Amino acid sequence: MEHMSPRTTSTRPSPSGLAGLSGRLRGRGRSLRKGIGKAEPVMRWSSLAAVAGVVTGSVAAGTISGLAGLFARTVVTPVKTPAEDLEILAVVQGESGLEVILPVNEETTVPGTYSLVFDGGAGVARIGAVSSFDPRDGTVQREVEEVYSGNLSTAVRGRWTGFIYPDPRTLGHEALDVRIAVENGSAPA
Repeated sequence: MEHMSPRTTSTRPSPSGLAGLSGRLRGRGRSLRKGIGKAEPVMRWSSLAAVAGVVTGSVAAGTISGLAGLFARTVVTPVKTPAEDLEILAVVQGESGLEVILPVNEETTVPGTYSLVFDGGAGVARIGAVSSFDPRDGTVQREVEEVYSGNLSTAVRGRWTGFIYPDPRTLGHEALDVRIAVENGSAPA
């Protein structure tokens, strides 16, 4: 058996062995040239992935920011005109005057006096007691105590509200429309 020195057991490839190693590494995205390893393709893919990540993150941040702004405006900005979500089925002449026929829901069947706002807020009527209730038809008929403004007979949709009188004058009380001075003119008080 031959005696080997520690130098002959080196794991370092010989110059002639570099060609075989170079061939094995080339298939893995690396290449060896003159004994120096280069990772050019790996660097290109890393740069591309970093750019794609930055672009994707920027687009996501912009989208989230835009949606947050839209949500904030929707929550903070009041609705200009409340929705008239109650269908007015008919206005008929009852025993004691006008009556309105409405669909049955939680609000229209409750005893009491309410207002029906219609025509985009231009019309207001005070609605009184239930005169007829037909659960099979899904309708309720209520007395119209007074029409303050608008033509209830031509209205097709309205909004059920809890206020009964549009202003104190309706009850016979004296009331003044007062305006106060503010920074850019005057405002109702």
